[in-house]
Amino acid sequence: MNLYSNPHIFFLIQESKIILWDYEAHLQYELSEDEFFLLKNYQQNLGSPKLKTFIDANILSYEPYKKLNWAWDELSKIFFIGTRNIIPLNNDNARDFSKSYIQGCKDLEINLDQKSYKNIITLPKANLDLISNKQYLNVLLSRMTSRVFKEDMYVSLNELSLFLFLSFGYVHGEWDEFSKKGFKKLTFRKTTPAAGGLHHCEAYILVYNVEGLDAAIYKYIPEKHGLYKCSEIIFHRELIEILSGQFFIKNICFGVFITANLEKLMNKYHHSEVLRSAYVDVGALVQTAQLNSAVLGLESFITGAFHEESICKILNIVDIKKSPLFFIGIGYGARQAIPDEFVKVIDDVKSQ
Repeated sequence: MNLYSNPHIFFLIQESKIILWDYEAHLQYELSEDEFFLLKNYQQNLGSPKLKTFIDANILSYEPYKKLNWAWDELSKIFFIGTRNIIPLNNDNARDFSKSYIQGCKDLEINLDQKSYKNIITLPKANLDLISNKQYLNVLLSRMTSRVFKEDMYVSLNELSLFLFLSFGYVHGEWDEFSKKGFKKLTFRKTTPAAGGLHHCEAYILVYNVEGLDAAIYKYIPEKHGLYKCSEIIFHRELIEILSGQFFIKNICFGVFITANLEKLMNKYHHSEVLRSAYVDVGALVQTAQLNSAVLGLESFITGAFHEESICKILNIVDIKKSPLFFIGIGYGARQAIPDEFVKVIDDVKSQ
């Protein structure tokens, strides 16, 4: 019987130790030299009972591993897969999550740049009067990350439509510059820049409280400015668990998972350096989306801390190259960056 080796492992030589790293399962094993050479030559040692250890650890398998069609180098694949599914599912209640969160911050020190710089050029005081469009300034100042949302509030279908159009839609229409200069048109312009103008990011909408629209999970299709229903909605508590216990999204009107479609980038760029652009693109997109929510008088909460595999299941995504990178929850916020549960935990600590 044949054996197959796990494609998601590498070996690290560190301080004379041989470390086998299963980067998909996030497990590390220290091997002896005999174990290393046994594994290296496992095809010539299929009858060895010692291979059972590797089979039990899923380093070897009697079944072929699923092949991943990855166009870039191994280093980028290790990073991309090896940084997925690290954040665990968390069904703690808000109180327990708050305790854990605050405990994690307790010993955190923020080291401000205290260097004594010389020859500093003093800039003139920022003159806000130079901004002719005061509404733009008001939007910038009103944007904030909220961790408390009001109950039983709804956004209209028109508001959702406008938000999606301004954030992910083809707001500029046809990009005539290409045809006028004899170039092949491969993309549309959006309100956010993207590597190569490819706009690899895709938006999946979790609709909870939107007037005139059934609660469900939809994919936004910018070519049609429409929604395609992917699956049924999950309850807020299920979403909180997938977001590793971040209860802040309770009572949002809708949420957006922004996913990367790396296939678009791979088709044009043949070196993994552009993988960095995938993360830069989503950061710029999230900022634009937050500003667009502020324009509509809404508040938002953003996070990149979640369990990717669980998200892919609810979004019906099967291709690992289409991975969720960020989440934004939107609703009517209470303009609170610090939730009441955090304050209660801190007050309890002070009273002890």
